[in-house]
Amino acid sequence: MRVGSRATGLVLVGVVLLAAGLLAGCGSTKSARVAVSVTPAAALFDTPVSATVTGLSAGEAVTLRLTTPSADGPTWSSSAVFRADSSGRVSTAQAPSSGDYSGADPMGLVETLSPGQLGKVFDITSPWTMTLSVLVRGKVRASATFTRVVPKVGVTITSADERPSTAGFYGTLYLPVHRPTTPQPAVVVFGGSEGGLATTVPAKLLAAHGFPALALAYFQEPGLPSDLRRVPLEYFATAARFLARQPGVDPRRVLLWGTSRGSEAALLTASYYPDLIHGVVGSVPGAEAYGSFGESGPNHQAAWTFGGKDIPPAPSSEFDSPDPNSPEAIPVERIRGSMLLICGGSDEVWQSCENIAAIQARLRTHHSPVRPIVLSYPDAGHFVGGLVPYFPSTASSGTLAGVEVPAGGTFEADQAGRAQGWPVLLGFLRTMPAPS
Repeated sequence: MRVGSRATGLVLVGVVLLAAGLLAGCGSTKSARVAVSVTPAAALFDTPVSATVTGLSAGEAVTLRLTTPSADGPTWSSSAVFRADSSGRVSTAQAPSSGDYSGADPMGLVETLSPGQLGKVFDITSPWTMTLSVLVRGKVRASATFTRVVPKVGVTITSADERPSTAGFYGTLYLPVHRPTTPQPAVVVFGGSEGGLATTVPAKLLAAHGFPALALAYFQEPGLPSDLRRVPLEYFATAARFLARQPGVDPRRVLLWGTSRGSEAALLTASYYPDLIHGVVGSVPGAEAYGSFGESGPNHQAAWTFGGKDIPPAPSSEFDSPDPNSPEAIPVERIRGSMLLICGGSDEVWQSCENIAAIQARLRTHHSPVRPIVLSYPDAGHFVGGLVPYFPSTASSGTLAGVEVPAGGTFEADQAGRAQGWPVLLGFLRTMPAPS
């Protein structure tokens, strides 16, 4: 399984590059008139593109091959075979008859780009120039180029220059290119048990859409714990206060977005700081405070602290069977802001959809007025929680304390969930009310 990582508002521009014979003004056979168009020709990489091939014979088989160079060396490529309709047209909106993916997915070729080497991650430090080639009976009859634009931000501030001892946290702040006319919601974004500063991509994208964002690390970076062990909730509160002071930020709408184990920190911090944190995005979340991770899974060492005291971890027996009434259940009823929760029904890291059900049950039991927006994707796995759409990758498992574990779900379901979930997240932020 190859997992990629799927919004809009850019002007669509068509690009049509004809086969070499036609461009030269010669050749009148049907095959010489094959053409391909891609729209938009240049767009932020969370924007879907579509391609159409014309000039084929009805029912003719055509191979679409997508290639793009990567800064780390190998050229990434993908391909699929399509059948032309009765008018001699092929669209990437239709399902291929064979190839690197199955099912109708206009972005399937982008999502399945691969260098043929597992573990590689696509470089996003510069725009991706992609070439879509049309092969008829093994020969290239037309090609088109388009560009996936890397998010631009107006201001970038990194605490890596100061270290946590001075800044109070380790992260990178991204602000929109143009300061909004009215203050906007802002998001502290952090990952899970993979550690490090792993959320720069979604933070950049949020800023590109007008929302100030702080990508945050909480272990495995200089000045931070070496593993997920006894991380203070005060650390996340410090980062949130910093973000609330930044230009263009509405201090009444500061959110935490945590993925996987990071969702525990997001929900816990929002529970302990209800006046500071006004919303939570929990991707493939947990419902209880679990322990630090060892090779055999969660153990009885605390992952989180508050006020210098350990937050007791739930027993390992509850890792896949969350109890909303257990002493270790996260007290989500204290949260007073908005909540968006995302899960995969085939998650093999933990039962993220059952965790969401436990969170909802606890909110109801304690008569909380908060009603989370829930995005549940039955066939998706743990990687649906990354949300960033249309992002090529070759990963097929997750990392917990350096140990590879299956992520679950299908490639197609993960990608579809990301494509559907990302615009929902943006809409959630755009319509988020300020607390009364």
